[in-house]
Amino acid sequence: MADIDPRVILDTPMGPNDAGAATIRDYLTRLLAELWKDGEGFSGKRPFGNSSWEGELLSALARAGHITGTLDEDGYLDDADEETGYALIAAAIRALGAPTEDTAAAAEVARLRAGEADDPSPADTMPTPAQWIRRWNDATAERRLEVITRIFGELDRARRCFEMDHENRLAEAERVARRLAVAPTRWAYDQACKALWRHRQRADVAEAANARVRAIVQALVDDVRANTDEPGELINAQLLLDAVATALLPADGLTTPPQPATPDLTDGEVKFLADLIGGTGDFVWGGLAVQHGMDLRDVEQLYRKLAGHTDPSAEAAPREGCVDHMPTPNPDCEACTR
Repeated sequence: MADIDPRVILDTPMGPNDAGAATIRDYLTRLLAELWKDGEGFSGKRPFGNSSWEGELLSALARAGHITGTLDEDGYLDDADEETGYALIAAAIRALGAPTEDTAAAAEVARLRAGEADDPSPADTMPTPAQWIRRWNDATAERRLEVITRIFGELDRARRCFEMDHENRLAEAERVARRLAVAPTRWAYDQACKALWRHRQRADVAEAANARVRAIVQALVDDVRANTDEPGELINAQLLLDAVATALLPADGLTTPPQPATPDLTDGEVKFLADLIGGTGDFVWGGLAVQHGMDLRDVEQLYRKLAGHTDPSAEAAPREGCVDHMPTPNPDCEACTR
């Protein structure tokens, strides 16, 4: 019986007593109050009336079955295990100073509430530290366990990311992805520029040759008209002009030399090429194409159209390097040798 929890002893009903206490806790509290009040004058035997405080406490313990004892016919203690009873009373007195569960819980809540914010923000926003304390204090036990589990999970994930160098791996993957995205578009863009430039050069050469021939023939015509009066001489002059035309002009006569076949381009592609040749627009890779609503497939399709109308001799010219090795090709680079 000596192993009984002191809190159980304190909550034991007193029964009839001179102090009018309901439980042993109340009785001991009043007894200690009398001791504090009287000090050295405390009689120590019968502070509340005719009965001694030891007898009243032992009677309560015996009635509750905490110690062995007998009561007389009037309900007063006749005999009891005083040694065990005094040990239980001493333990109960020491337990008076310990906080109860309710008191301890209230103290803990008070300490936690001390750092709370008065007006917590909505649940879907990032809280301040004080608001976080408020949410934590108001959360259920299940919610707290969920938050703790998530926090430890994130910490474990961060540890594994650090060990496996995920940050640098992601950076390398992004760099490779950017190179793969830029290279085909830039290559098609460069090829389109070269093809357009070759067509423009051929047209300029043809126009210049046509202009020279027209000037020579016109000079001959003017000379014949100025110096020929007889019909026979006009005929001879006409023959001479025909001979000159045959020698200087193409077989199809005084016409513009044949231009390269024009590819079947859409209005959007024509506008894109006009800006490209004119040097307008944003020349950040793909920027000009984006301005015209073109994507990678559109640029590749335009290149295929132009590539079908290029000069084979010009196509056989040495290639420049790819976007990463311009202007000198790298023999080990697949993009340069493609």
